[in-house]
Amino acid sequence: MGYRKLAAVFLLLSACVLRAENLITVESTSGLVGEQDVSVRILISNDDPVEGFSFAGSWDPGLAYDHISIEGTDLDSAGYNAEYVDLIEESEYFAAVVIIDFEAPYDARTIPAGEDHYVLAAFFDIPDDAVPGTDLTIDVEDGTGGISAVFTVDGQSVHPQTVDGVISVRLPPPSVVSISPVRAPTAGGTEVTITGENLTADTEVLIGGELLSEPVFVDSQTITGKAPAHEAGTVGVTVRNQWGSATLEDAFSYVSPPEITAVTPSSGPGGVTVTITGSNFTDSEDTEVFFGASAASEVQVGSPEELTCRMPPCDEEGTVFDVTVRTTGGEAVLQNAYECVGGTLFKRGDANADGELDISDAIFLLSYLFGSGRIPRCEKAGDANGDGTIDLGDVVRILGFLFRDTGDLPAPFGSCGTDDQGLSADLSCESYPPCE
Repeated sequence: MGYRKLAAVFLLLSACVLRAENLITVESTSGLVGEQDVSVRILISNDDPVEGFSFAGSWDPGLAYDHISIEGTDLDSAGYNAEYVDLIEESEYFAAVVIIDFEAPYDARTIPAGEDHYVLAAFFDIPDDAVPGTDLTIDVEDGTGGISAVFTVDGQSVHPQTVDGVISVRLPPPSVVSISPVRAPTAGGTEVTITGENLTADTEVLIGGELLSEPVFVDSQTITGKAPAHEAGTVGVTVRNQWGSATLEDAFSYVSPPEITAVTPSSGPGGVTVTITGSNFTDSEDTEVFFGASAASEVQVGSPEELTCRMPPCDEEGTVFDVTVRTTGGEAVLQNAYECVGGTLFKRGDANADGELDISDAIFLLSYLFGSGRIPRCEKAGDANGDGTIDLGDVVRILGFLFRDTGDLPAPFGSCGTDDQGLSADLSCESYPPCE
């Protein structure tokens, strides 16, 4: 007859069938889409010591059966190591036939009365096309595969109740990697892009605890929307859905509009470095400064209360600029903040504006005066003798300084400065890059 049939007969023979509150339970669990070898525990609870048992189980066709095992279960432990175990694996069901004490010397060992003895592990694969949120059932109904669900107690059959279980298909919890841009005004409304992993169409994004406005699910790594309103400060960004949540701490800043209290100096030539004091300045990359409609350069934010920048050239003496500081938080304007006095910075004699005084400047002027050479970018620099005009005398003055020791040129000479004496007042100087 064989051991398998013998065991089944042994367990099923009974002149009197006792029905007690005993259970075979498939313990529900969860697994990821595409996960392999998801372990499902099968437990028994028994009112009286059990000498052996049999049962069979089947599974939802949405699962891929892999195998069953007693390794690591209570049957595999030293306490009541089962001496006869027949694990049956068919295409549509699995079964277990177990006798605790089967071999000589027979000493009537049993599974003691108790709850949730772990007796079998069944392993399944979840397909890649499984639908997240679905429950795939594993059941141990009596008679599956023609095998009864039976406990043997004192040589008699007890038919336990059976409790089916499920594998709940899930996705990994979402994560958040970054948000761009990283700041917004307190009023909100800035378009932002959140990147992460395992994002879903029902994923919520919270910035500083407030829901993202007008969210758009792009793909499993991207969600876009508009930052909600929030008070000024640095906040975290959270993504959450039914599978979990994650927060990127201190990832986003809300910025108040800047304020300007002073520009120092408040007058002088164009192209100089000025200091602007105020509040709510952000950082150099986020800050723009304008003198009138012209952008300043070399903006450096030292703190939320102070920044420096190089102002643009002055168009003409007496020009008065409004100064604007613009950040993500908004903009501030200080009216009549800077007056152009003394003109653009330059070095006298450097007619070609390359930062050096040499023979090239004399040749540049000769080409301009008598050939088809370029007009000096800064005519004041070309007025080497400081007589208010550009002519051959300036060429002679440069050559005399260089080769005849005729003395220094009029100020500003040797370093950047302005035409404080007004020697070249009628000449223009749109820009002089070496001093900018």
